[in-house]
Amino acid sequence: MTETRETLINESSFWYWDGVVDDETCDKIIALGEGQFSEATVIGQTLDICRSDDYRKTDVAWIDEEWGYNLFFSYMKTANESAGWNYDIRSCESVQLGRYTTGGFYDTHRDGLGSHKGQHNAPENELLHGFARKISITLLLTNEFEGGNLEFLSNTGQPPNFELNRGTVVAFPSFCDHHVTPVTRGVRHSAVAWFVGPPFK
Repeated sequence: MTETRETLINESSFWYWDGVVDDETCDKIIALGEGQFSEATVIGQTLDICRSDDYRKTDVAWIDEEWGYNLFFSYMKTANESAGWNYDIRSCESVQLGRYTTGGFYDTHRDGLGSHKGQHNAPENELLHGFARKISITLLLTNEFEGGNLEFLSNTGQPPNFELNRGTVVAFPSFCDHHVTPVTRGVRHSAVAWFVGPPFK
């Protein structure tokens, strides 16, 4: 049974839909990354300025399939309206596929600042230039692993407790602190999209 849930973190909400993306679609997305994965590199917009094996161990690939954007857009739109964020969203970055093998992890970080300090400087790309990440969407693509939990930090420093199943979608403000705990067995695949708009004022 599909479950949609709202949970409060850092005085904001994250929304998740349990197991809403079917296995066939998850397999299709994973296949798009095969042969393209490489070690994650620095993304200047995020707070994780200095990445190393002590901070992040993930392989990534990028996809620009229109149907992928459409898939993520519907969940972003629902969360943006239902959570009452009502952020001004203008476009979306390329979808990032993440592959966490055994020992893979991602320490506490924010996907974006939301402010002018976090805006894209890409004058050649009118869909991104001057915009900042506002809403992050993540989709868990596999179940055959242990560890690898997505956790958010609350005001008390304790993450809300919930488990992700394959096909689960999570939407949250990009400025929320979160991390992925180390994978202890198997391979964790996920897909992430960042929706951008004018920086907060």
